[in-house]
Amino acid sequence: MLRAMSKNSFLILTVGLAALILVIGATGLKRETDLNNYAVGGGPPEVIESPTQTTTTSAVIVVYLTAGYEPVIVTIRKGETVSWINRSEEMMQVASDPHPTHDFYPGFDQLYGVGQGQTYTFTFDKPGIWNYYNHLNPAHAGRIVVI
Repeated sequence: MLRAMSKNSFLILTVGLAALILVIGATGLKRETDLNNYAVGGGPPEVIESPTQTTTTSAVIVVYLTAGYEPVIVTIRKGETVSWINRSEEMMQVASDPHPTHDFYPGFDQLYGVGQGQTYTFTFDKPGIWNYYNHLNPAHAGRIVVI
């Protein structure tokens, strides 16, 4: 009886461990896949928990969704690059304030719209607070704080 119980316990333990390994592996695979959807320039992006992101990396990602930009406010250091990725079904055209001249930060203007899956990248070499919006949908706006 003790020997049979040990075999049953061993079998239950083995099946339980196998199930745990499968769950952990599947969760890790999904997370890696999700991060790959946003990866730019050699590494996963930082996880954003609040509307403000401070980073020490050389590239930051802002995702354009149907509801607007995420994150809305990004804080970076002078010389760092921001990449906007269009994940919506709408066109995206990142443009510096004010509308329609876009001249608060000369050069910070995408000049044309891009569709889903396409990107716009800009390197900020001037400290300041730089507001921007989607020229094709001005209600969608964001801010880059360069320190």
